[in-house]
Amino acid sequence: MKGYEKLIKELKKQEISIPQLATKINMSKQLLYYHLRNFKNGKNTFKVIQLEKICSILNKTINFFLD
Repeated sequence: MKGYEKLIKELKKQEISIPQLATKINMSKQLLYYHLRNFKNGKNTFKVIQLEKICSILNKTINFFLD
């Protein structure tokens, strides 16, 4: 399963919307949607610190994005 699909599935499972996630990681919604669009197309434009923040919110390790 692609990283984008795993992320969206996990957000739905934990009932976290994309705007809520943006607020929690101190990022604008527009910027988060930009990164997610790139991620969906197979290009990771997130910084490592941003991925770490997302993992901390989802209670996952960074390996969540690497599988």
